[in-house]
Amino acid sequence: MNTDNHVPNEERIRIFGVLFVPSIIYACLYTFLLYNNYNSITMPIFVLATFGYYLFCFKKMNVAIKKSTLPYAVVILLLGISTCCTDSLQLQIFNFLGIIILLLCLLLHQFFDVRNWTMTKYILALCDMLLGAIGHIGDFFSDMSDYRKTHKSKKSSKIGYVLLGVLISIPFLAFIIFLFCSADAVFANVISDIFDFDFHIGDIFEISLTMISILMFSYCSLRFLNKRTISEGNPNLRRFEPILANTILSLTAVVYLLFSGIQIIYLFIGNMALPEGYTYAQYAREGFFQLLFVCVMNITIVLFFLGCFKENLLLKILLTVISGCTYIMLASSALRMWMYIREYRLTFLRIFVLWFLALLAVLLVGVIILIYTEKFPMFRYMLVAVSVFYVGFSFAHPDYWIAKYNLTHPYTHSYEAENEYLQYLSADAAPAIVECKEPWVYDYKERMLDNYNSSLRKFNFSSWNAYRLFRE
Repeated sequence: MNTDNHVPNEERIRIFGVLFVPSIIYACLYTFLLYNNYNSITMPIFVLATFGYYLFCFKKMNVAIKKSTLPYAVVILLLGISTCCTDSLQLQIFNFLGIIILLLCLLLHQFFDVRNWTMTKYILALCDMLLGAIGHIGDFFSDMSDYRKTHKSKKSSKIGYVLLGVLISIPFLAFIIFLFCSADAVFANVISDIFDFDFHIGDIFEISLTMISILMFSYCSLRFLNKRTISEGNPNLRRFEPILANTILSLTAVVYLLFSGIQIIYLFIGNMALPEGYTYAQYAREGFFQLLFVCVMNITIVLFFLGCFKENLLLKILLTVISGCTYIMLASSALRMWMYIREYRLTFLRIFVLWFLALLAVLLVGVIILIYTEKFPMFRYMLVAVSVFYVGFSFAHPDYWIAKYNLTHPYTHSYEAENEYLQYLSADAAPAIVECKEPWVYDYKERMLDNYNSSLRKFNFSSWNAYRLFRE
């Protein structure tokens, strides 16, 4: 671990005085709001608390708030709001991951000039920040030790001790509440109705671990970033001779052009005539996932060759050809998926795949621009594109559209299997299912009524709406 012995004691004392108290408060808020509760109205409250924590720390650390940080904050807040408005577990997981990734990017944006960073530099900086935060755990204890030695006789140190006492006492209080809940049913009901805390012995350890982890990461990440040890220059990786790349890409381009020509002539122009013995579903499923993998691989290949090989006109032409063929593959993948949906209707994975194909088509535009414009901010372009696409996808509530489409389109295969899928959709699908009179809807209705949680801490708008619809 990096104990940073060259930093003067005065700096350690100053940093600890700035970060310790707000980091403890933030860790307590995180634990109270999100412990076993990542899908409720507490998520946007947590996002606002996070903004408040970092704004306070930035001000105390004399870090100017950049106006260009606002878009990051807006998207993070939208993801927080989306989380408490959806009952879809997939969306809730994606939302939380998006919040974390964007928050890390926001911190980098605040402490460094990232305007000219390449995508490689962004990825390296994110890894450096995560590893740096872990490496500075030792600084937390060194800073605390220096702070205590300097403030032994000062009243101001009492605040830190009070907060530390609160932090230590929380596991003890959790244990006491657990005992009281076991001893008195009325007390247990009051606690459950207000906060929906159902304490078990194992929770005490998990709550303590959550608080300590958030305290350490929030403190140590800012501690690391404040040193500004991450270089702002872009690493020069374009060292390989282009003749090697041109040889590889020339052979690849020939195969891609042949495959793309077949797709245009046979699949697009030929009215989708299939080989004898093939059904649409078999044809679509047989080639879709392979093509999707190739499309993602192509974008990665283009970015790799642009980042590692010296500039060359033929290299740019070959990369453009591969990018153009990738568009044909994307169109072929989308058509195949649509053929499959017409046969077997929608699922979350199928609708997510169509969304992902559209996103890849937009990202590929940036890749083509990057081929001819070296200074193009590809990482920021990708960040904006993914953020806009995903926020729209999250607020659209895919489960609703899945139920609406499947219930209005005749199914040609196993009806029972389709009903089994529909009845396990999230509460987002309730507005489309509520008017359906099929027998399976009863099971879906009972699940919505049983899963509804009326406590303030775990309130979710989608779950509440489903409960309201089926109670009427």
